[in-house]
Amino acid sequence: MLKYMQETTDDNVTNQDIEAVHRLVRKVKQNQEVGIHYMKSWEREAYIRNEGHSDICQLIRLLTEADRIDDIQKLAADPAYCDRLLEEFGIGTGEY
Repeated sequence: MLKYMQETTDDNVTNQDIEAVHRLVRKVKQNQEVGIHYMKSWEREAYIRNEGHSDICQLIRLLTEADRIDDIQKLAADPAYCDRLLEEFGIGTGEY
């Protein structure tokens, strides 16, 4: 089963239980709606990661311009402090 899970191919179907799983996997893969939903989910997660990255880069740039280097070090160690700074600068809220 592990070999099948690592590489889902017809060649790795070695018994009836794995064959039943394989039929289900093929059925799901052929369902376009599942593929679309998966891609939307993946794209949404990628968008959120990219937005977060952009927000942090903007915050670091603004803190550097304001000569607040200590704040950069603190935000790297404390997510709550980072959130406070993002709010302070109006980043991620649509206010900037």
